[in-house]
Amino acid sequence: TFGTHEHPLIKGIKINNDGIYISVPEGSKVRAIFKGEVRKVFEIPGKHKLVLIRHGDYFSVYAGLSEVYVKEGEKVKTKQEIGKVYTDTEEHKTVLELQIWKGSVKVNPQYWLARH
Repeated sequence: TFGTHEHPLIKGIKINNDGIYISVPEGSKVRAIFKGEVRKVFEIPGKHKLVLIRHGDYFSVYAGLSEVYVKEGEKVKTKQEIGKVYTDTEEHKTVLELQIWKGSVKVNPQYWLARH
């Protein structure tokens, strides 16, 4: 769930999510939510590979990738495949984290998914 909300199991604890988590089937590909330019491709321990795409004043961040099909500076089209979602082989989970930012302000990605 996007934003700040109560922890589902621990009373009095709040969780702040900058994006949303999307469970997908193993082997799923990730597509750009809108046309733009790939600004960064990098890896963070625990988040696996990430792609950051600029869409004018907005940025989209795709975290939890095992493979990346784009490179920094590349122009991408709406719905272009940009990577493959990582599968945790121990937990048998394949989860993409999607974040949308307008400058330094986080935006609920579900609005973008509904429109595109």
